[in-house]
Amino acid sequence: MLATYQINAIGAEGCKPIEVLLDNQANIAIIRQELLTAFEKAENEVQVNGVGGVQLHTSDIGYLRDFFRVYSSTDMKANVLSFSDVQDLLWYNI
Repeated sequence: MLATYQINAIGAEGCKPIEVLLDNQANIAIIRQELLTAFEKAENEVQVNGVGGVQLHTSDIGYLRDFFRVYSSTDMKANVLSFSDVQDLLWYNI
């Protein structure tokens, strides 16, 4: 089964590889591999849609230090965290 997610910043230009965008419209977090550790394959591949019709597929997952496990792709133009995922993490740790 292929799950489909939306990120509005997927086509972002000019972002440095270490910059991370906090997207309040994204329903998935996806980060370039350079910022992650502990890689593994997800049970299912996901499709990520972005602004301008950009799409990518990935089943790669890694751990973003001090946060959580996220999807990963070398094809990302920007690192994106879902605002709701970060908010959930903050509320969980209070």
